[in-house]
Amino acid sequence: MQLVQETNRYKKKTFWSKYIILKKYLTEEEETIFLIFL
Repeated sequence: MQLVQETNRYKKKTFWSKYIILKKYLTEEEETIFLIFL
């Protein structure tokens, strides 16, 4: 159970770090689309 939580937390972290990097290159329109498809 603990492992699952750790994995999820890790996934969230990597997701957000990727998102922050991507954000620099996205226009606001693209960003909105990206967030909708989460």
